Amino acid sequence: MTPYLPKYATIEQACDWLEHETGESWILARLLECHLKPWIWIDYKPGWPDIFGSRLEGYLAPMVFAGDTQRMEADGTDALVTMTRTHDGKLLKIEPGWRVPLAEIRFKRENIQRVLEIVSASSVRHVNAPAAREEAAPAPPVPAPDGPPQKHSDQPDYDAELAALFDAVTAQALETMFPDGRGWESHAERAARNGLRIPTNVTACTDERDRGVCARSVVFRF
Repeated sequence: MTPYLPKYATIEQACDWLEHETGESWILARLLECHLKPWIWIDYKPGWPDIFGSRLEGYLAPMVFAGDTQRMEADGTDALVTMTRTHDGKLLKIEPGWRVPLAEIRFKRENIQRVLEIVSASSVRHVNAPAAREEAAPAPPVPAPDGPPQKHSDQPDYDAELAALFDAVTAQALETMFPDGRGWESHAERAARNGLRIPTNVTACTDERDRGVCARSVVFRF
């Protein structure tokens, strides 16, 4: 059965409700670590117009000084309130301070519920963190296949196309374009004996004197 959480909960009520909702242990120190603001009830006293104004009843006032809440967290007995707010929100300094039993400290329900939302969201992030890291891990590299890379059927074979262009060029045509003292015929004979290979790269000729060399390198690879 879920414990009832009143609008203004005591320390015990706030801890019991959070323990039921989270399955974790809660004490005053943890409430304050989650920045829950403590409140105290100030009973009406005549003759204090700066605090109550024209009111004829008490009101719930916050503990606004961090030193007061830190002392309460460390002491664990009574709260010493040295600073709070008046009924209209003005800051009120109290000297030497009011001693308030811990049993009279209150926490607002909406603030306690907000703490539960934050704690639950944090727990979900911690649970999902390992899975998120696994999803973000890069896939292992695929090993390259053995042997030379295979050409896809849809990729043009530029080497074969280049070789086809030169297949129709005869030794006599080369002799006419690049006179070599009938040396092209001997080159062709050597190529036939050794086996003509399709060229894998062609260097462009940039000079008139190099064109004969380039033509030989394109047509015949020895």
